[in-house]
Amino acid sequence: MEEIIKYLELIKSSIDLDNKEVLLTQIDKIKALDLDNNIIHLVSLLDRNQFNLSSILIDRIILEEREVQRLKLEKKELEDRLYSLTQEKNYLLYVIDNFNKLYYKELGYLVKEILKIKKYILRIQINNINLDNQSSLHLAYEDAVESYKRFSYLLKDAEEQNQTILNKVEKIILKDTYFEAIKLCHPDIINENMRNSADDIFKELNNAYLHNDLVLVKKIKKDLENRSLIRNDSYKPIKREVLQSIIEKTKRRIGKLKLELTYLINNETYKRIENKNRDGDYFIKTKELLKLELISLQEKLEIQESQEYLWMQILWSWAEREKIDNFPTDKNALLNLKNLDISHKNLTQLPEELSKLSNLEILNISDNQIYQLPYSIVKLRNLVYLNLAHNNLTRLPKNIGKLSKLEVLDLENNKLTKLPNSISNLKNLTQLKLSYNQLTILPNSITNLEKLRGLFLKGNKLH
Repeated sequence: MEEIIKYLELIKSSIDLDNKEVLLTQIDKIKALDLDNNIIHLVSLLDRNQFNLSSILIDRIILEEREVQRLKLEKKELEDRLYSLTQEKNYLLYVIDNFNKLYYKELGYLVKEILKIKKYILRIQINNINLDNQSSLHLAYEDAVESYKRFSYLLKDAEEQNQTILNKVEKIILKDTYFEAIKLCHPDIINENMRNSADDIFKELNNAYLHNDLVLVKKIKKDLENRSLIRNDSYKPIKREVLQSIIEKTKRRIGKLKLELTYLINNETYKRIENKNRDGDYFIKTKELLKLELISLQEKLEIQESQEYLWMQILWSWAEREKIDNFPTDKNALLNLKNLDISHKNLTQLPEELSKLSNLEILNISDNQIYQLPYSIVKLRNLVYLNLAHNNLTRLPKNIGKLSKLEVLDLENNKLTKLPNSISNLKNLTQLKLSYNQLTILPNSITNLEKLRGLFLKGNKLH
């Protein structure tokens, strides 16, 4: 295009100087070249001696061409930058991938065991604490389960991959060959009609590089050298709008690549690599630290496992002492117990550990001498039927309303003087038996029990 501009400048000069001989010579020269629409139009004007219009058009063509040349230069600089960043990203991925393989090989079994024990410990803790405090532990447990699954998958994947081990010289050859091959197939510098083919080759090349497959990288490079994928548009006319579009797309790709590089450099794996580079004994020292952590967790797990079913021992001892013959003596039976009848046992109090029977749906404690319920009874969230009739209860736990599945609550023949407001939270309650207590007033909120069909109040002091 520089040649055409030179001819155009001579033509314009000839017009200004009225030098027809030079003008005709330059017109003949320009006609011999490949012409675009603007030049064809210019030649037409010159042939018709419309020199004023020709001069204006020449100025416009030269101005546009200078702008196109500037855009081409900017495009080239951006593509070079894109290519450089792509190389940097792929090299980082290669370094990280190799480090990860070594990390899984040297430390994977320890990390997996640590994650497994952390998961077990959290599960035991959930089983042994108050229901009201379990939400945060449940989230921690779910995270621990997910971490263990994810790491196990990555460890298995790393173990299944056949990683080729290269010496230092082979690693240098691999790197040089790979970057030379990239120049021949990078998707951003090839012919548009070869884009799909180049994408596939580019992915295959990256995969071979990440797996230290020197033989395949060399083969791909050789195949690329025998093909023509790279576009050469130095002399091909490109419209300004097209160049501007390419430039904007390239800028976006560069921005995306910069973000990806920032993420790679700031992630945990790259920080480990930096530590490894600073400390040649990184894996040895890290392995020792992980072993110490594993021993500590194993000791903690042993303690918690010994305590996990301590509550069962307490319940069995209580049942034996109180002569409750129908109380399950098998661990699984106790854990899955749904119906418990401990009526007519002359009991004066209930153990807190009773609340561990989380599957209980029916609980009959009637006809005893119980004067106070343990607060923990509200943890029996699956209770549908609760019979506390014929005891010495003077009050109920404030949070009795947490027994949200309760349908029948029998409190007849006790010494209750009032009911807690939370009783209105028993939304599924259909029968509430309060006869023969010492109630003088009922909470207004009792009207919120929309499913209530039977309310028994005989023998109280209600006004």
